[in-house]
Amino acid sequence: MMMISWTCINADLRPTGCNSGTLDTVISKEIQIEFPINSCEIDYEYSRNALSLNELHRFLQEVRDDELFTLDSICVCGYASPDGLLSKNKELSVRRASALYEYLRNDCEVANSIMKFGENKVSWGLFREIIADLDEPWREEALSILSIGNDNNSVDNTRRMNRLKRLSGGKAWRVIKQDVLPRLRSAMVVSTVVTVRQPEIEEPAIEEIYLEEGDADTEIPSDLSYEQCDRNIITGSVRDCDYDRIAIKTNGLFLAAGISNLGAEYAFHKHWSVDIPLVYSPYTIARTYRMRFLYVQPELRYWTSRALRGHFFGVHLHAGVFNVSVDRKNRYQSEKGFHGAGVSYGYSLPLARRWSLEFTVGIGYAFTKYCTYYNVHNGIKYQDDIPYNYWGIDKLGVNIEYRFGDRSGKRKGAQL
Repeated sequence: MMMISWTCINADLRPTGCNSGTLDTVISKEIQIEFPINSCEIDYEYSRNALSLNELHRFLQEVRDDELFTLDSICVCGYASPDGLLSKNKELSVRRASALYEYLRNDCEVANSIMKFGENKVSWGLFREIIADLDEPWREEALSILSIGNDNNSVDNTRRMNRLKRLSGGKAWRVIKQDVLPRLRSAMVVSTVVTVRQPEIEEPAIEEIYLEEGDADTEIPSDLSYEQCDRNIITGSVRDCDYDRIAIKTNGLFLAAGISNLGAEYAFHKHWSVDIPLVYSPYTIARTYRMRFLYVQPELRYWTSRALRGHFFGVHLHAGVFNVSVDRKNRYQSEKGFHGAGVSYGYSLPLARRWSLEFTVGIGYAFTKYCTYYNVHNGIKYQDDIPYNYWGIDKLGVNIEYRFGDRSGKRKGAQL
């Protein structure tokens, strides 16, 4: 079920029926997301959730596009139906609110600074309202049952539900179970939008005034932050978006092979970033296994959704030196180094607010001239400057990364 309420607003978000001049307009919108029984996972395909979320995105888009409006706050509430144990239902309502909170923060990029938790409870009040709207012969008796006892008393709650199950020989319960209880398993997001203060009209004789860009007083308090939900609906420039800018990472595959490495990535645009991994491994693990590397592989990445999240495509360069051995016979050393370029694809999977797991693979070209030594102590060189052209996989990683550097609460005068 989707619940939408408007205050002093029409369909295109422009204030209607409000006084002009210096009066600020307050607009609120409520979107309710439903959950299957015993579930706290947001399912885009369940019930009317797709319509509800799309309506929320449209609302945010209109706020973002209109410079007269700013997003002030978002409140998240969780609810559970009254059937079952009261303690479990209260816990479930909190988990549903937390799921919606994380959805807004991670999927919609809403900043913590403008979000807060509201009430989390079993929906007895809404239960009574829905029953009262039913056109059923047992409606009044059901409302009488629901009026007895304390909503916060588990014994009273159990008695109510047992009496409802027996009402009208079980016919009432079938309707309640099918049509009423699913509407109570929900989480709600309530967003509040305010207009900036409008300028006074100094010459009332002028019937129409056409404001050019910048004429309105659109100063916005610096302590507010603004976000956007870009689920293939909302777009914006880097200054209009709020996303993590920096990531520190290490390649788990290299670590497993005894090769130390560290990388950093910087997002300079909503869709673009620069990744610079540095591999430095001075270790000789054994005479028959030596993985000594020093190379850098800077990469320019394009992210299809937003920077440091989801799918990306990259173009990279690489240069470095190596000294390796994998058997008892030979040791290979690139005394003059190697260099090349390639392309890559990857995906960043969020694990928590700041942590991600990044998978990447690349193919490309590298050229080197290497020397071959006998793999013994102070082994002599027996092959010198052997040219080698390599085509194939030149990048492979399962990176553990920590993201930070979002601009929450740091912008002034930006749109949503």
